Amino acid sequence: MSILHKIKTTSFSNSEQEIANYILEHQEEIATLSINDLAKATYSSNASIIRFCKRIGIDGYKDFRLTFVQELEKARHQQSYVDFNYPIDSTESAQTIAHKMANLTQATIDHCYQELDRHALERMTALLDEAHLIYFYSIGDSEIRGQSFANKMIKLGKHMLDVNYLSDPLPYAKYASKDDCALFISYSGEGFKEYLSILKKKNTKILAITAHRNSKLMDYADEYILIEDLERSSDSIGTFYSQIAFDYILNTLYAMIYSKHYAKNHHNKNTILTAPTGKPVGF
Repeated sequence: MSILHKIKTTSFSNSEQEIANYILEHQEEIATLSINDLAKATYSSNASIIRFCKRIGIDGYKDFRLTFVQELEKARHQQSYVDFNYPIDSTESAQTIAHKMANLTQATIDHCYQELDRHALERMTALLDEAHLIYFYSIGDSEIRGQSFANKMIKLGKHMLDVNYLSDPLPYAKYASKDDCALFISYSGEGFKEYLSILKKKNTKILAITAHRNSKLMDYADEYILIEDLERSSDSIGTFYSQIAFDYILNTLYAMIYSKHYAKNHHNKNTILTAPTGKPVGF
């Protein structure tokens, strides 16, 4: 949680609230204000400022000023500051919330684009394109992203197996082969150990999209795409960042696969979309 968010949402004493209000109204001045200057400007004391800092989880004013200035500096490199975990608060209008969510979406895509390993993206595209069967594994909100990706891939004639639909998915992993690949979509990269162990023994290529480099998933992955770890699942109002990031990467993979055989894929997709009513399309 950012310092600005803590200042806006913490319940302060009257004297501490005066300090909070001054900081919010004079953000650009904090870098040059000593604790004595701030005490004088807010008609408080050094002790009150220390209590204010401790109230938001910081030991002293020097640490507060350093962290606060670093946040402002980071914000200057973005069109507007984005708190990926608490992007909005209870006092904002519909227009402000809509604007902030637009900023969050754009900032997420910018982060992903800047961090993307182009060579890993190309290798993963080739493996997905050449696979006889693509198993895909995901948990929670990421399942929805995976289902959307699978639905698009099926319309290109790709064979997809969403293990989340299976009542007992473990045995299916035992039928995987070296000609197949398994795509794992997981922010934490945890919770798949049994599947990973079986798939590795079957020489099935394991592809990972995750945020945690030191996760169990990364121990097994043959190819991976890492997104920056900017989301706290236990301390946020929603999984906005992770799901926008996964959508962007999966859409990019789909677009690259589509582009490799553009005419063929265009034909396959149109053939399925124009199939007579009553025939299954995708999922």
